[in-house]
Amino acid sequence: MALGLPDPYRCAAPVAYWVVGLRLFIRHATEIRPGALPGGAWAPTLCGTGILIPFDTPPGREPRTKPITDICPQCTEVAVAGCYHLIKYDY
Repeated sequence: MALGLPDPYRCAAPVAYWVVGLRLFIRHATEIRPGALPGGAWAPTLCGTGILIPFDTPPGREPRTKPITDICPQCTEVAVAGCYHLIKYDY
């Protein structure tokens, strides 16, 4: 099943995903493609902090992170400076 994510080999710009880590209420940008790490694994972010990858939301339910719109200002600075293609993603 395709996730509708950009092909990392065909996208000219680097790609980062806005993700809300476990126990957080702010989105951080990570270059780790959704599904590449299991839920509960540590992932690096553009600002240098690590986040725990959330577990997938069961089918038929809405992710609890969907309404969260606050984003990390440090990740934003790095993403703008690096001309990243940014995608909001909810597990």
